[in-house]
Amino acid sequence: MDIEAIQIPNYTREDYLEGTAPYEFLYQFAGDPFVLERLAQRMGEQARRLRVYGFKRTFGEYAKKQQALLAPTCGQGVTRFAGQPLELATGPWRADGEGVAIFEGYREMEACNHPILPVMRLVNIDTGVEKMVLAFCKGGRWRQITAEKRTLASRREILELANAGVAVTSETAGTLVRYLHDIEGLNYEQIPERRSVGRLGWIEGEGFSPYVEELVFDGDQSFRPFFESVRTRGEWESWLAVAREVRAGEGIAARMALAASFASALVGPLGCLPFFLHLWGGTETGKTVGLMLAASVWADPEMGRYIHTFNSTAVGRERSAAFCNALPLILDELQIAKDKQTFDKDIYLLAEGVGRTRGTREGGTDRVPTWHNCILTSGEMPITSAFSGGGAVHLSLIPI
Repeated sequence: MDIEAIQIPNYTREDYLEGTAPYEFLYQFAGDPFVLERLAQRMGEQARRLRVYGFKRTFGEYAKKQQALLAPTCGQGVTRFAGQPLELATGPWRADGEGVAIFEGYREMEACNHPILPVMRLVNIDTGVEKMVLAFCKGGRWRQITAEKRTLASRREILELANAGVAVTSETAGTLVRYLHDIEGLNYEQIPERRSVGRLGWIEGEGFSPYVEELVFDGDQSFRPFFESVRTRGEWESWLAVAREVRAGEGIAARMALAASFASALVGPLGCLPFFLHLWGGTETGKTVGLMLAASVWADPEMGRYIHTFNSTAVGRERSAAFCNALPLILDELQIAKDKQTFDKDIYLLAEGVGRTRGTREGGTDRVPTWHNCILTSGEMPITSAFSGGGAVHLSLIPI
């Protein structure tokens, strides 16, 4: 649109102070922020020549009134996203197929250029920390992301949502924070609240994760495949027949691996410390198959799902142990460990069942991770050596 070609009528001082004609003229360009801004500047100059000041502020109030008058007739006041999982009240926000925005001053402020809304509030059983599940639509497909309330309350940290596909920039971040805060406040009772957990194992007063009814996973997304691998699948009678055949056989290693897997869930209730069971021997001796049998008690035994390898750091193994909590931590192929020289230290750490105390950016410390389980491992060499300490040697070392 050629802005210079738009002729602004010669309004009088009375038009600005007593009538609405100048404001009606400018409001017709509300759909084009660039044109609106330029015309508002020109009309502001005209008003000042007539000794009328504060034109933009007055126009902003006029625009708010028009938006309020339009809301009941055009269906504003609720989310109007195609295929939306919830219909929520929006107050002054426009929330439709073009995205989310609010009219402020004399122009529209965009929060997001695609549909987005909170659909679930999660309260962690262990920590009491709240998180929010956001649903957003891009390319005609709805997706979900879980974010901490702290992230959604900060215009700097909310930029992390961009990694998941949410169209948020440094310019729109503050407006998006306000939108999400307002929508939750307007719809607190309508947004469902669910209990959540970020780990497996016993939960005091609740049961055993992930078997607690309506429990939602809210932990680190890198652990989601780990969490989802713990499920019931296959034929119980077929699995039981294989397990009985193994127990009736002569090989002690597989029997002990199976027994240790079952025993893992009893470590905590019996007040015991975590313990190791290490299977070692040459290739083609069935070490990995034994671990897969042990994993099948609880989860999908496919490598990389529940069973992991030693190709990780000490911190990674600590986090995995805390995530398993009461279920067995199963690690294959000791020979690919990055730092075999300090592995005795890792044995002590894992067998203690308590992680390292770490500070936070805000000061203070993180919640100390704990676990009460069995650690099942395998490799082509013993897990200890002649130079290992006595505590590290007191393990179940099974050559096969």
